[in-house]
Parts: sequence; C-alpha cells; structure tokens
Amino acid sequence: MKKIITLTILLLSITFSYGQYDWTKGELILKNGDTITGDLKLPLINKGALANSHKIKYRNGEQSKITKYDYTNVDKVILKDLNNEISIYEYVKTSKSRFQLFRLIKFRKTKLYARNVINTTMAPNMHGGIGYTSTTFYSSKDNEYYVLRNNETIASRLITVSTNFSEAIFTKSFRKRAMKYFSDCPTLVSKLKKRTYREKNILKIVTEYDECE
Repeated sequence: MKKIITLTILLLSITFSYGQYDWTKGELILKNGDTITGDLKLPLINKGALANSHKIKYRNGEQSKITKYDYTNVDKVILKDLNNEISIYEYVKTSKSRFQLFRLIKFRKTKLYARNVINTTMAPNMHGGIGYTSTTFYSSKDNEYYVLRNNETIASRLITVSTNFSEAIFTKSFRKRAMKYFSDCPTLVSKLKKRTYREKNILKIVTEYDECE
C-alpha cells in the first residue's frame, strides 16, 4: 500500500507576509569591507521536519546569476521597507559551532535579536492510513528572541518556538530563562516572578535591564 501524505496548513495570521523572505532591495556589508547592493532573499527557518539553509541569496537583477552568502563572509545585512525604514540583520552565534541570521532590535549593553520562524510538525495519519499528516504553523511577526551581552560571544534564547506538536506552539520556559539570564538585576527578576512582565514585554524587559544598577 502506498504511503499517504496529507498536508494541512493552519494560518495563525491570514495576512501572513513573506516580506524580507521574498526578493528585497538591500545591501550586504561583507567582512572584507566591501558593500554589495542588489536583490536579497533571506532564509526563512523551519523549526520542524524540513531541512534549513541559513544562506542569503543575492542577485543583481531578475535575470542575473544567484550567489549565496553566509556568516563566513557577511558582517551585516541592511534592508529597506516600503516606508524607507531600515532593518539590520546579523549572523549570531547560538552555539559553539552554529551561526544563525537574526534582525537586530536593540543594541545598547544588551543586544536583542529577533527572527520569524515557521514550524512544521509530523503526526500519524488519523484516517487509518500509513502516512503522516504535516501541519505548518505560520506567524506574521517575529516569534523568536535571543539576547547577547557586550561581553558574550554566544547568544541566549529567551523566546523560542516549540517543535513538539503535542505542546503549545511557543515554549513555556520564557519566564525561567529570563529570570536566570537577568539574575543580576533583582528588581527585574521580581517583576518577572510576579508576572508583571510577559513575553509581549520583551523590549521593555531588555530596556529595563540595560538601565539596571
């Protein structure tokens, strides 16, 4: 009997926009000091069953050859949206041997990085078949956040997307992660314990930490 694969797509936002994950005008600032201007396509990360590429695609016009860049040769990526607002992207070290691309949100004493990921999960076919049901969750907003102090080399997770279909889409460990990471700021830890601050307050949390004495 042939395996049956059923694809079910659940949109968390009807207005999901690929934005920077489509071809977008921008600049690549390379580690050798050169700047390359053209069309850029950033990688959209899938936290589930599909393989990921962390490389940036570049082309100098629709008909030109596509070249790929990654953390070995890229220092920064600069994109402009339709309102001419600038977004800066950097490759961030997330483990001893892994670099991933994030948008830079805040950069005082503590850098706050964000990115949008999708999550594809595989579950047994519920209709008696042998195959699997694939469910892909989308978000139109940033849904993963990492932090990096000026004296650190590896970024720490604060908010991440779960890859376990049986769990909620977002992990429940944000408060514990935040209290541990910001443990040298007692007033902030107290607010986290009391749930004064939650995931949606991530920018305010990092700002308060930067100002903590």
